[in-house]
Amino acid sequence: MANAMIFYRLKSNNTDKASVPNPSNLPAGQKLLFTPPGALARKIQDDYTNNIVRVSPTQPYGRHVNQNDEGFSGWILHMEGDYYQADATAAKLHQFRKHAQGEDTYHPFGIFGVWYPNGPGYVQDDLSEGCPTGLSIDPDSTHGLMIVTASGNSVGITKELVDFVMQLSYGGDI
Repeated sequence: MANAMIFYRLKSNNTDKASVPNPSNLPAGQKLLFTPPGALARKIQDDYTNNIVRVSPTQPYGRHVNQNDEGFSGWILHMEGDYYQADATAAKLHQFRKHAQGEDTYHPFGIFGVWYPNGPGYVQDDLSEGCPTGLSIDPDSTHGLMIVTASGNSVGITKELVDFVMQLSYGGDI
């Protein structure tokens, strides 16, 4: 069983959420599975940012700080893991980052999703069939993820093991 998965959905090839409700059933080319010991998603960090604006006091010699909540500013997920060069993982990561990140009307906020049962349980989308616990974000017309950056580092003399870091930006309804 995979311990994590990054995947994408497209309305154009009928792999949207309505056509394939469980992301585990997506075609192999549209999902990147991290299954130990060969490939592993070992760390996830999320940065949620509110747009807090500090306003200077209007009175001279004021000694207080006024703050305004201007709403949500951004949410970035940082995923780190390992994969072996011999696996198809290297080619998939390369294709994922080259792919168009959104799709006209059905996936305007991003085509990518994350399934991570061992991830933080406070981020739970509607993947109860495929990921009843942990982190799950499944793209549709109201929200999704886009790849901001994806990088890899070869490890060891043979360079067969690659550490990867991927930043995924959340877009849509919170």
